[in-house]
Amino acid sequence: DKLREEAGVFYSRQENAFRNYSFEDLEEMGVETARDVRIRPLAQTFLAVQGEITRMSKLPDVFENQKWYEDTFRETYLHSDARKIVVAYKVHLVLRDPVQRLVERASQKLAQAISRARNLVWALLIQAILNDPKLPQMLEDYGSSLRKEGAFREYLRALASSRLFPILKEVLGRNEYKDRMEKERYDFLRSKEVFNQCKELGAEKFGWLKKSL
Repeated sequence: DKLREEAGVFYSRQENAFRNYSFEDLEEMGVETARDVRIRPLAQTFLAVQGEITRMSKLPDVFENQKWYEDTFRETYLHSDARKIVVAYKVHLVLRDPVQRLVERASQKLAQAISRARNLVWALLIQAILNDPKLPQMLEDYGSSLRKEGAFREYLRALASSRLFPILKEVLGRNEYKDRMEKERYDFLRSKEVFNQCKELGAEKFGWLKKSL
């Protein structure tokens, strides 16, 4: 109800949640009919905000473990700006674009790693957005619809290039990851540790603060 009332976006726990509504009904409710928010990627969105990169790829455990579930779907999010949730969620709908921009800029070795770090990229993009001085305008422009606007794609590509690329290049080039990069063992990219290192470097380079919704 929060997403529908505040951002005009429908949230469904089940794949067939639209079945009881006609197109006209949804239009009358002011619901964006192009797409609805699904519970699994919504869980990943909240985990991305929290930097829980490991749990993002362990959704069955998140839904079966009561503590993990409550940690993911925090009550505090009920008091968040719904448009922030929508924008953070939308990142995964167009994630291919910023990932591709990163791959294009990277060396072959770095590109191979980045292409396997989609969840990390998603989480870092959310931090880049929430730390952007233009955030109020971004929420106004993109926070009330799940449309995959060309301008939103370009905005994420620009953030990936100007913010994420220098961070990822430096962190993944550190000696502690040299051996794993050489052996193409990229499991470390799914760890909270590497997210925290990237976040800390973002603070050094761009004045990032750890932001939530």
